[in-house]
Amino acid sequence: MKAAFIILLCLFSFGYIKSQNNSNVSNSDYFDGEPYLAVNPLNPDNIVIAWIGVSNFRISIKTICSFDGGISWGNVSSMPHFGATWGSADPTMCFKKDGTLYLGYIDYTKVPPASGGIYIAKSTNGGVSWETPVLAFAHSEDASKLPIDRPWLVIDNSTSSTEGNLYLTSKPAPWIYPPNRPYFKYSTDEGASWSAYRFLDTTNYLVGNIIAQPMASPAVSASGKLCIVYPSYLQSQSVYPRYILASSQNGGISFNYNVMLQQLVAGNDTNLKSGYHLASHPTDPDKLAFCFVAKISGDEDIYVTTTSNGGANWSALTRVNNDVSGNGVMQDMPWCSYNNQGKLCVTWRDRRHAAGIGFYQSNDFYAAISEDNGMSFGQEIRLSSETAQFDSILIQNGNDFMSCELVGNNLFATWGDTRTGELEIYFMKHDITGTLAPKAVV
Repeated sequence: MKAAFIILLCLFSFGYIKSQNNSNVSNSDYFDGEPYLAVNPLNPDNIVIAWIGVSNFRISIKTICSFDGGISWGNVSSMPHFGATWGSADPTMCFKKDGTLYLGYIDYTKVPPASGGIYIAKSTNGGVSWETPVLAFAHSEDASKLPIDRPWLVIDNSTSSTEGNLYLTSKPAPWIYPPNRPYFKYSTDEGASWSAYRFLDTTNYLVGNIIAQPMASPAVSASGKLCIVYPSYLQSQSVYPRYILASSQNGGISFNYNVMLQQLVAGNDTNLKSGYHLASHPTDPDKLAFCFVAKISGDEDIYVTTTSNGGANWSALTRVNNDVSGNGVMQDMPWCSYNNQGKLCVTWRDRRHAAGIGFYQSNDFYAAISEDNGMSFGQEIRLSSETAQFDSILIQNGNDFMSCELVGNNLFATWGDTRTGELEIYFMKHDITGTLAPKAVV
């Protein structure tokens, strides 16, 4: 009893619970970044991770899968290229409820004339092998904007009339000057063919002429409603920056719009990986969560807003990370996920164990769990078992996101860090049981 009390005291003194058993799943001597994780709904021990790596001296998409909950991993596979000098980036995945897995990625070249496309591949054996990828979006469909950057792929796993639909969002390449707009496509035949593209924004809900990278983050509710969040700043619409929610109940044929969030916030450090992510509750069609980076309390923190009525109204912002407010420590790379019981997990990159402040610091990865739809978060979980030293490669593209899924009481997370001196992909599985106590003071 005394030993258990001492352990509990230590956990509350430091303000987090430390996880163990980080697995290096890439284990290479080259660049490995921006992983995406998917868990099979038919078999939660089947986990697949895709990331940007190097294969035969070309930047490629690599995948690896486990069938024992991440204890062991199979062989690494590399996705094909579609141009002699093309490279790949931006993996995204989704499992259909029957266990079919879909993988999206871009294959392209920046060498003039820039060209490429978004490709979708399918696996029917849990990620062990992949069918030949299908071209879903060609750069030539809006050639001046190269609209194939940062695709996100989601699937409708409801029992509605749109069950099985695949949805794809993208944006112009990062070197394309604004004005830029987010793109949307859908497939009703398991990715074999795709609709013509449309812009997501519309009159009164336009992205505007300033935002260079209007990434759109999609999710599908338990009732089959497609929900997509994108940024907006146009003074004729609002003097405040905004996030807009576009929603469709007819498979993306038409959309309704409402302002999800608008407020004046300080700009983030441009080196930060300030992505954002929308997640849907897998069994409650009214609940959604949106996590993002904002500089509201003196430095960049992770915030969440949620809805309990399908997106009609959104909660006040909750600051997720629990370090001292305004201490100069920057957090970035947020991701979020619900489990079937409604617990909400948020993960992020954190620099609180560094010697200094600002972006150029050593870093760790953290998580926190909410049982009240994002109104409050329990004890933080330190995911990384080692603090990774800063490396200049972290400034570059290709390390913009981490990924997680909360399945029952198991949190699965993956990220890239430089603890070995190389950017490599790590995985961990953490049982959240016992980590839901109120936050401790750090």
